[in-house]
Amino acid sequence: MTSELKRLWQGLAMNNKCQWLLFMLFMLPVCTYGHSSSEAYLSLQIKANQASGAWEFSLRDLEYVVGVDANGDGKITWNDIKQRETAIQQYILSGVHIIQREQACSVTPGETMLNNRQDTVFLHLPIRVVCADSIEQLTLQYQLFFSQDIRHHAIWTIASSSGSVNRISSANNRWLQVDLMEPTSYLGFKEFVSQGIWHIWIGLDHILFLILLMLAVENSLKHLQRREHNRQRWLRVIKTVTAFTLAHSVTLALATTGWFMLPTSWVESAIALSVILAGFNVLFKWVNERLWLFAFGFGLIHGFGFASVLLDLGLQKSNLLLNLLAFNLGVELGQLVIVVLAIPVIAGLGKMNSSGIFIRHTATAGVIMLASVWFVQRIAM
Repeated sequence: MTSELKRLWQGLAMNNKCQWLLFMLFMLPVCTYGHSSSEAYLSLQIKANQASGAWEFSLRDLEYVVGVDANGDGKITWNDIKQRETAIQQYILSGVHIIQREQACSVTPGETMLNNRQDTVFLHLPIRVVCADSIEQLTLQYQLFFSQDIRHHAIWTIASSSGSVNRISSANNRWLQVDLMEPTSYLGFKEFVSQGIWHIWIGLDHILFLILLMLAVENSLKHLQRREHNRQRWLRVIKTVTAFTLAHSVTLALATTGWFMLPTSWVESAIALSVILAGFNVLFKWVNERLWLFAFGFGLIHGFGFASVLLDLGLQKSNLLLNLLAFNLGVELGQLVIVVLAIPVIAGLGKMNSSGIFIRHTATAGVIMLASVWFVQRIAM
């Protein structure tokens, strides 16, 4: 079977029409993830058997599921929102439930407002929650927007007299159990580790940059004897990934603690540009021996991208350093999984000679085009 597949790829590599067909097939599924996933923000401040707070949902998401543009002119105005206010609130309340001791708490919405988050307009809905008993344990059910975006997630910030905790609802985690009597620092550490892992795994631009670095490492091994490959491969991978890790850890800490920040649109555009340049580096072998410097330089930019995510999780000053450490640990664990899975595949392609080169170059060209689309979209924000 292996030899048959190898002959097939070699035959395809000689056919330009097949190359372009495969290229387009590669691009179609990937381009559907050109935009970042949607988010919602839900906060609760708990006192005895009641809670107050605010829930925020992007108008873009609400337009998809409710139709906020009441007159269909392609523009969402405040008048459109007021006309659709009842339908919007009904949709939200049908998909978010707060349960205490297996009994649903009542949720009363307040007056709708608007808020801006990272150049996106959000509907701001104040809410009041009343439960039958004093709130010590909660079950949070969140079911909104997943049919439109499987990567959508809702960030909960729950504060009480014992502290504050962040939790995340996602398509695979729609029911959350929150024990407010458990130490919040422990809860927060676990949650921020898991969020670090999650955000590196859904950050396609970060993943592609890492994989392109691994492809560049493989290119740098071509002049070595076969017996030296494995040892040098892992040494260079460790050196490159460590440089990337140190760089983004530094800027993540600087931005999160407020020492130095950059506009989000600049950072996201620069991240897309880093993927483009990493792709060209794979094709034209600009940087081989000092790839770690390339990784370190762009790692500084990627760190600002991680910081924007971390800041959106609602950091509390009392646990800032602990949460920063936990989130960064999660990012590194998620990154380690990606590298460990990618290296054997890339090494296998390196042994396939012309067919392996065809696959690598075709995929890299697709990534460059995708990142170019991202760059244009982001720089126009």
